[in-house]
Amino acid sequence: MYMAGAADADMARLRADFDRIDSLTKSTLGRGFAHLRAVEIGFGAKPYRIMYFNARGVDAFGIDMDQPVLEGSPQEFLKIARRNGPLRAVKSFARFTLFERNARRRFFDQIRRSIDPRFEFNSKRLVIGDAGAPDVWKRMTVEPDLIYSFSVFEHIDPDSLVRLLEFLRQRIRADALLYIIVTVYTGLIGAHLTEWYAHRLAEKDKRSEPWEHLRRNRFQPDTYLNKLTRRQYASLFSTYFEVLQDRPLWPDLGKEYLTDAVRRELPQYDEYELLSNDVCFVLRPRQAAA
Repeated sequence: MYMAGAADADMARLRADFDRIDSLTKSTLGRGFAHLRAVEIGFGAKPYRIMYFNARGVDAFGIDMDQPVLEGSPQEFLKIARRNGPLRAVKSFARFTLFERNARRRFFDQIRRSIDPRFEFNSKRLVIGDAGAPDVWKRMTVEPDLIYSFSVFEHIDPDSLVRLLEFLRQRIRADALLYIIVTVYTGLIGAHLTEWYAHRLAEKDKRSEPWEHLRRNRFQPDTYLNKLTRRQYASLFSTYFEVLQDRPLWPDLGKEYLTDAVRRELPQYDEYELLSNDVCFVLRPRQAAA
């Protein structure tokens, strides 16, 4: 449901993301999100979220494996070519020139009209590298109160995910939080088939069936998915952290499609799994016994 395809930022979604985290940090840390230091794991090709959070006052840095295009400068495309190959650089150039340049301008216009008329985003806040590598964290001038990630962990292979969690357990402060949104594979949208996303759910003549990926599995996503279940995530997270929340953002999404026939076809999955979709896990380091 956190869509990467649209060029324009979804300002309503960004506000909702901010408000959810703000409510959490006020109740758990006693401070509003705007007053915190944060690190985003996986800011993506269009880092609108970290830009929006920064405009709202958050001292935010981000880590991603891939170089984003911010200004459309030759240096950016050269970096992409060196890291991801010339074909990726050409595609990035075409996408930025045709769609994203104007979308970025519209985004900053909205930020300056509604939040801060003088806002400028410092690209040094975006660090390219592996979030599980100590040297990457040394390149950020922040000791985070909060580490957050949106729809990234499902794209990390299980072994790498274990290593990342082991590293974060050692790296994070004892009073800090992790706020992780995972698009869980067993949910209706788990295979990233966009025709089942909330904004298209009412459309008719879908090419796939509900929970297609768990049933006939005729259509493959164009991205790697680790296919972990919600229980597997919960178990993995609880190995390294205390789980404060394990909550779906859209708890009833697709419930009308969960017919008796579908339930009989998927007896190994209950509603905890099938109605998971985007799940919010809030974690904190386990406190040492007194």
